[in-house]
Amino acid sequence: MGIMKATWAFGAVIAGVTTLHALKIRESGTISGKISPPDGAKFAWAIIGYDSSKTSIAEGKFLFKLKPGEYKVVIDASDPLKDAVVDAIQIADGKTVDLGEIPLKP
Repeated sequence: MGIMKATWAFGAVIAGVTTLHALKIRESGTISGKISPPDGAKFAWAIIGYDSSKTSIAEGKFLFKLKPGEYKVVIDASDPLKDAVVDAIQIADGKTVDLGEIPLKP
């Protein structure tokens, strides 16, 4: 009987961990976009409330993987260009929001 209980308990733990992992995977969406000119910034920020996430911009493209919610994206432009801001970006589970091309102006 002891071995059966241990086997059942181990199976329950594995099932629990698998379920939590599956839920965590579904708890995110993405924001993608590109900037013009492609070398106009090195970093972008996604901001929600008091939290923020930073990502690199490579070849003018960026991608964030984020929890659902409403975000603001700030492109941290290189001088002499000005930062760009995109507000009210709604992220849902498993969805991608493509911001398209964001022009950086002098």
